[in-house]
Formats: sequence, structure tokens, C-alpha cells
Amino acid sequence: MQEKNVRFIAISDNEDSEKGISDMLMFRSLFNEFYAKDCSKKQRAIKQNQAKNGVRSNGSIPYGYIVDPQNRNHLLPDPETKDNVKKIFEMYVLGERVSNIIQYLFNNQVLKPLALRFQRNKNPGFEKHMEEPYTWNGEMIYDMVSKQEYIGNTVTNKSHRLSYKCKKKVRHNAEDMYVFYGTHEPLVDEKTFKLAQKRLSSRHRSCKSDIIDMYSNLIFCGDCGSKMYCQKNTKETIAYTCGKYRNSRNRLVEICSTHFIRQVILNELILEDINSVLKSVQNNRQQFIENALKSAENRQLSVSASEKKAYDKAKKRKSDFLNWTKSLKSFTRTIVFKDTN
Repeated sequence: MQEKNVRFIAISDNEDSEKGISDMLMFRSLFNEFYAKDCSKKQRAIKQNQAKNGVRSNGSIPYGYIVDPQNRNHLLPDPETKDNVKKIFEMYVLGERVSNIIQYLFNNQVLKPLALRFQRNKNPGFEKHMEEPYTWNGEMIYDMVSKQEYIGNTVTNKSHRLSYKCKKKVRHNAEDMYVFYGTHEPLVDEKTFKLAQKRLSSRHRSCKSDIIDMYSNLIFCGDCGSKMYCQKNTKETIAYTCGKYRNSRNRLVEICSTHFIRQVILNELILEDINSVLKSVQNNRQQFIENALKSAENRQLSVSASEKKAYDKAKKRKSDFLNWTKSLKSFTRTIVFKDTN
């Protein structure tokens, strides 16, 4: 701070950098840090307990629901927006492009979630969303169709902050979340939701043409490993090219080759391969079963080895952290002892 000509003043501690900083300031700051950390630890424990009991602790209400006036932890369908949720799921499951869903919402002047929140609560923090109140985006649609709340479930422990000093959120894996089934009235049925998840799992960028690509997210370049992009020429011929080659700005530098292949030829190659496998199974069924079991066993061993490596790394980090905290506690006790003497 001295190099930047910054003056530090702490009124409660009677400190002023122009008059000189006391040597005890760093220790007072350290003990204040312990207090803030202890409060954060207790709040985190309360939040974790609420999550285990299925209590909604973050205050976020999914679009299409409102809070039950009789029970703040219970959700009720919103008469104004529940039909919009059903329509979005219906269009998404039927294969409509996300851009078409967004256009439908805009044409029908459907308020996006944050604009609707400002309209109802007049919260100044959401006022900026009223500049384009009917402009939805793809992430809003994807987030909506992925939520289990729309089939009547409550999901807690979705994320946590790194520390009380850092506001960055870390999203948990699905196995670390708590799911409570049938806690409120669903807006979509199980079958529709499963179909939406199936499409969401193969999410990809929309193609500019009207074709539906059967190999989307399934074929990759044999040299560089990039995705193969679908394209259609003026003769209505569907083909694939290497994505890295296609997106490179300077093709004078040889990054990869086009690897051009027509869909018709690809279909013939795959069909030929399938017939070859079927013929092999018919001729030597027992050998095929043994090879398949051996391949599955090798994959399982590979996964187990990687999981063990990650576990050992996490165990070592935990041990290092415990040693560090013990050293810090010993140091603070020594400081307190000297200060009291």
C-alpha cells in the first residue's frame, strides 16, 4: 500500500498508516479471521442439515411454480406460467430447435423468468431484464428441461461456494445431490421428462440446414479427434468433414485434412461392419461372448485404477491440510501465551 500511496485507517482498532502500524494488528486480524471462518462453518452445517431434510434453503423458485402461502417449503403450480412450461417441454420433446422455441416465446410475448420476477416483486436488481423482457436464450431452455422439479421432485445440495471469501459456486455431481420424490404437483409427466433428458444428453449445436443428422456427436476425425461436421451441398448431398480443418482460419498451415466422406458411403461401411460382426457371432458365438466379457473387464479395471488414483490424491491433500491446521493452532497458542505473559 505504501508503494501505491494508499492510506490505511482502522477506526475500531485505532490504526493509521501515517502514524505507523502496530505489530499487533496482524494478530488481531488473524483472530478476526478465525471468527468469520467459524461463523461460515456453522452456517454451512445448517445449510447441509436443511438439504438432508429436503428444505429449500436458497430461496430460488423454478419458473412455473409459486410458494405455498401456508408452507414456504412447498411449491404450487403458477396459474400464469405453468402452461408455458408444458409448451416448452412439448416442443423440445417433439424435436423443435431451441431457436424455434425461443421465437415462439418471443412472438407470444412470454416474459422470461427474471423479467417476470421484477414485474412481480419490483426488485431493482432485476430491472435491467425489462429492457428485453421477451428475449429468452438457449441456456434458459436447457436449464428448464433438465430440472427434476417439473416432475414433482425436490433436489437439494446442488452446489456450494468455495469458501466464505470466494463467491464462486461449484456444482455437485448428481450422486452428491439429495432427491426427494413426489413433494409437489408435477407439471410434466415422467415419460415426457425422460424423453427430454435423452435429447439433452445428445445436445449439439443446431445445423443451419433442415436435415436431422443421425450421426450427430457420434463420428470423429481419425487423425486429430475433432468432431466431424455435417454439411449439404447444392446437389442435396449430405457429407461430413473434419471440424478442425473446417474451422481453421489459415488453411495454408496444414493442421488436418478435410477427411471428406459422404453419408451414403458411411452408411454402407457401418452396415458392412454390422454384418461382419453378426456373421462372426453366428460362426463362433462362444468366442465372441468371451471377448466381450474380457473387454468389459478391462474397461472396469481401467476405471477402478483411475478412481483409486483420485482417492489417493484426495487423501494426501486431506492429510496435508490437517497437518497445516495443527501447525497453525500450535502457533496461535504460542502467540496467545506470550501475549498474556
